[in-house]
Amino acid sequence: MAGPTCPAEQSESACPDRPVIATVVVKDPSGKQVAKATSGSDGRFKIPLPPGTYVVVGERAAGLHRITGPIDATVRAGRFTTITVTFDTGIR
Repeated sequence: MAGPTCPAEQSESACPDRPVIATVVVKDPSGKQVAKATSGSDGRFKIPLPPGTYVVVGERAAGLHRITGPIDATVRAGRFTTITVTFDTGIR
């Protein structure tokens, strides 16, 4: 997701973050890259992984800077894990 999407955004503003095409990297606890994916235009990505603990990093989105730090994610057998990687639009 990318935000803010409006200048001088306020809490009651109707300027939600927008989906963005971005590359994300998944690493195991030792820091070894185990997967990489690019989200669709809806900002979503799906990476099949065996159960375990991983670190997800937003690597790149055109013209944006990642503002979410590394995200710890635990994958459980037979379930999806939902995370949000946020990028800064630079709008102030």
